[in-house]
Amino acid sequence: MLILPAKKLVRFDVSDEEAFSRIMTEKNCEAVYTTRDLSLARRLLAAGRPCIYIEEGAPVWGIPYTAAQEGLDVSYLSRVWHRHYHRPLIIAQTRRLMIRESVPEDIPQLLRLYAREQENPDIAMQGEDAEEQMLYYMRHRYELLDYGLWTLVERSSGNVIGRVGLEEMTTQELMADAPETSELRLELAYMLHEGVRGRGYGREAVDMLLAYAAEALELTRVYLRTSPANDPSNAIARSCHATHLSAGADRILYGIDLQ
Repeated sequence: MLILPAKKLVRFDVSDEEAFSRIMTEKNCEAVYTTRDLSLARRLLAAGRPCIYIEEGAPVWGIPYTAAQEGLDVSYLSRVWHRHYHRPLIIAQTRRLMIRESVPEDIPQLLRLYAREQENPDIAMQGEDAEEQMLYYMRHRYELLDYGLWTLVERSSGNVIGRVGLEEMTTQELMADAPETSELRLELAYMLHEGVRGRGYGREAVDMLLAYAAEALELTRVYLRTSPANDPSNAIARSCHATHLSAGADRILYGIDLQ
């Protein structure tokens, strides 16, 4: 996961009451606070400061962010900062495209995208309360899991041009795949605005998703389901050297190995 930090993100270690009192007189919105004192951690959170409790023994409850000392790298500090201030994480980007977590301001554009795909059998349509569902998803999903549906942005224009991501496999089609495994089974999901198709954006976004699945999620395989008539998706599967696992009247299941 590519997490862009605050412009001058700094870490403050709060070791005692004196340090706590000192930082309470300052307002630094580009800081993350760490402490080994559980009481100070709770007081920092109550004061609205992004805080990480450094665990040295048994796990604790009621503190949203905890870590061992060795887990306090820049990526984790930045993740905590983004979560605390409700800033979207950037999942991946290339020179042309960015995949980031969705924000409420994206909802009108995303709903328009779904409306244009009403006849597309490969797109799961949203229900009557689509706006409310999307808002709930954005507010709760990303804090729980490191995968899901994200917004695709064209960097040159800043426009929202699609929705892409990795979702759990939930259908019986998965049974066509080989042996049992405890590995998380995710499938590629992507939807692009019709006005930007034909530029290679679909494959570019898929490449970013595959890299994320391999590097951030440490998966060895992801899946792709599409209809036989969806020539662009079938072409993407072939270009990724996907393995044809099963085919039905309305669905083809591919497996894409990541090693």
